[in-house]
Amino acid sequence: MSILIRFHDISKLEDLSICLLSLKAQTYEAVEPIILTQRFSPDQIRAVEEVLGDYEWSSVVNARVVNVNLKEPADLRTHLLNVGIKNTVDARFLAVLDYDDFAGQEHCNRLIARLKDTDAAIAYSGMIVIEQVISKFYKYTVSRKFVVRNDFRIQKLHDGPHYQMACFMVDRLKVKAEDLKFDENIVYEEDYNIHLRLSLKYPSDFSVAGEKVPALMRAIRRDGSNSVISTYDTKEEVDRKRALWRNGKRVNSRVRHDNYKPEFDPFVMLWTEPLPIRGGTAYNWVVYSMGLGMSQLPKRFDYGHLRVAHSARYSPLISTFGQKNWAFRMDYESVRMLEHLLGPNLDWNKDSVAIWKDLMRGKGVAFEQQLILLDKSYDVFPFRTVLTFGVNGAVAAYAKENNISHVSLELGPTRQPFVETGHCDPFGVNGDSVLSKLPSNFLLPKLESEDWLDTFVARSGINVPKIPEIVEQMMERGAKRVALIPLQLADDANFLLHAEQYTSFRDFLVEVIPALVASGWACLIRPHPFANKSAYTEADNNLCREWCDAQESEWIVWYDNELTQTEKLGLLAGVDAVVTVNSSVGFEAMLMGTTTVTMGRASFVLPAHMPTLEDLQSGGDLERFRDLQRRLVAFNLFHHQVPIGDIFFPATLMRRLDEAAKMRAVYEETGAEGLAAHLVENVRSSLVDYFTMGRNPMSASPPAILHNAPLLNAVPTL
Repeated sequence: MSILIRFHDISKLEDLSICLLSLKAQTYEAVEPIILTQRFSPDQIRAVEEVLGDYEWSSVVNARVVNVNLKEPADLRTHLLNVGIKNTVDARFLAVLDYDDFAGQEHCNRLIARLKDTDAAIAYSGMIVIEQVISKFYKYTVSRKFVVRNDFRIQKLHDGPHYQMACFMVDRLKVKAEDLKFDENIVYEEDYNIHLRLSLKYPSDFSVAGEKVPALMRAIRRDGSNSVISTYDTKEEVDRKRALWRNGKRVNSRVRHDNYKPEFDPFVMLWTEPLPIRGGTAYNWVVYSMGLGMSQLPKRFDYGHLRVAHSARYSPLISTFGQKNWAFRMDYESVRMLEHLLGPNLDWNKDSVAIWKDLMRGKGVAFEQQLILLDKSYDVFPFRTVLTFGVNGAVAAYAKENNISHVSLELGPTRQPFVETGHCDPFGVNGDSVLSKLPSNFLLPKLESEDWLDTFVARSGINVPKIPEIVEQMMERGAKRVALIPLQLADDANFLLHAEQYTSFRDFLVEVIPALVASGWACLIRPHPFANKSAYTEADNNLCREWCDAQESEWIVWYDNELTQTEKLGLLAGVDAVVTVNSSVGFEAMLMGTTTVTMGRASFVLPAHMPTLEDLQSGGDLERFRDLQRRLVAFNLFHHQVPIGDIFFPATLMRRLDEAAKMRAVYEETGAEGLAAHLVENVRSSLVDYFTMGRNPMSASPPAILHNAPLLNAVPTL
């Protein structure tokens, strides 16, 4: 058995001697110590050889000193180990021991026994951690504790480092030579790196790690001389060690990612948008809803490795939960730089919207700054899957560059009083959803799930609503047909990204309404209920109102009356058609049996199932489109979308992420046709799913119960 000992400080010969003494005392006799030195002089090498010669080693081994004189890199610690591996090819068993550590008498014997008696290629041991105060004349032990790993599993090793450098032994007969090497790009966590690469590829044995004796004894010194960061380190030394730590952690995270297996925890991070959209914490309801789901987990958080990354603006909200280990704060200074782009008051104007639009499209200053912020967040939590609520081009680019899975979450197209839907999509949301990947001419076959639609509506508590008076009045005045034109917010991401032909909703009205009126249609223009919440959206809304008023037509009505939920549904069911850019109102109209035309790309659209504006102008029968759209609604609800509650509770979220991963895999392997067949053949969400999880957690447990409701809407001062 060869054991590699790195030695780089000639003043520590006494520590080295104690280390060698513990090896000489091993009950396994054929121990071959190989002392690896870095740029030692001939005199220093002789001094080390004298210490090595103080002990009589077995005649079958060649105890020796190997000195390495390379000028670069400056730190040869990892390179020394590879030199040692190449110098010990004749030994069956290989281990490493730091010069200031030592081992119990049975340490080597027990590890070798496990390697001989099992198919394991690598075996691990426990250890005793000794903390010492060091002075010129003595070493005083202030604490000592056993570190044992009972019932240890390979999944835990994948999660993070659990064993020190000297806590493992390798059987070279069971490991390929090209795998038995250290990564010389790192000098921190280099032990964890080789543990990962070997144990994730070869059988491992952890039984000795559960024994108190034998054990490795590791000294932690209170003088800053350990490689770990210490309170005794200078600032410069802390910075140096932290840089090494960051590099090692990053490399090992990649190894974990590349060797992931389904039985391992997935390391999922929800990226809460740090750019203060619409002037503040636009996604507080998302964080709150996720907190409700996560805080139901046991206090000893050991499920899924799911974390929520958030800016400091969400900290007051996080603090309202008793359990907070599901969230971590993004780098403070990086977020401040990002927010600075919107000005000191976080003004939401055309410049701010342009910055956000560039970010969503994957370009611009905010895009570059979020890439940096993502990199820093990866150091805190090495995520394998990243979730975004809405659209973030920086996250999409970072995931693609680093081979990380990106899944997009978003509200679905049904809201209360309907059962609420959500998106958990591997390709994107809005016009980039999974439906955008299907063949452009794809026509759905007959679906069994079409028969579930009436139950879906009925269980939402919706009766056949009364036709609103405004519709009846227009028909009495001679309108052949009535179309509802619902407007969206001017800063709606769906409008900004998936309706490039329009610069404002006024452009949309100019294209659609004259064409409909000329064909005998009466048009009800319904503004968004929150259009006046910001100056930016209000300005666009005013443009639309002014244009409508200027037409001076009895067939063009600006309809901003306040309506109850029932009256809104009556409006959807009572008109002959809905024409929208890409609003979710169009989907709800189809659900109520009303023909819908979309002028932009939407998450719920298949072109072959949608009429065009020209179809409405022709005055033809729309019945065939109602049947096609009923099928399309069923396809969306039961084969594409998910209950909104499912994306906020760990168990159901993980299930939905598995489904998203399957969709992506099917598309990559079989293309658009294969993906279409997969979606048709597999029911993703059943009626039972919707009736149990089809409510936003926030509506079931509103923020008022926290007695801190103002925190949810306030913008904390940084």
